[in-house]
Amino acid sequence: MSTTRRPYFIISALPADDMAQQDLEVEQVFHLKAEEARDEVEKMKKSLNDNGFDFEWRLGCKETLDKLDEAEHVDGIIFGFGLRGHPAPSISILFEELIEKVRYHPKNVKMFFNWSIPSSLDACQRAMKLKADKEKEAAGVA
Repeated sequence: MSTTRRPYFIISALPADDMAQQDLEVEQVFHLKAEEARDEVEKMKKSLNDNGFDFEWRLGCKETLDKLDEAEHVDGIIFGFGLRGHPAPSISILFEELIEKVRYHPKNVKMFFNWSIPSSLDACQRAMKLKADKEKEAAGVA
């Protein structure tokens, strides 16, 4: 009996679902009240699971890279808009560092981006379509 592996992604994000992040920062980045952002994260997690995607939510460079190192297979890394759109220069520097380390990582994973918390599902779906298209191309199927 064979089991099909569910697509697996690492989502590298700011802690919108973590009470440790100041509510003001959450509002600046996501244009949502902190509690609304946390609710959106919970909906996103359910949506990904309901649509057949496994994922790990990681905060920051070290946690993301550690997960990438230990994972047997990763279909892609999704960078959350909170990392890209955060107004603090320190977060921009962290994002640059993370991009460079993932870009040259031996696993050569694809990078995807969301534009909102719920659009993580869109990023996963784009990744799997790209993978299917490449597999068809490699097999010579038009």
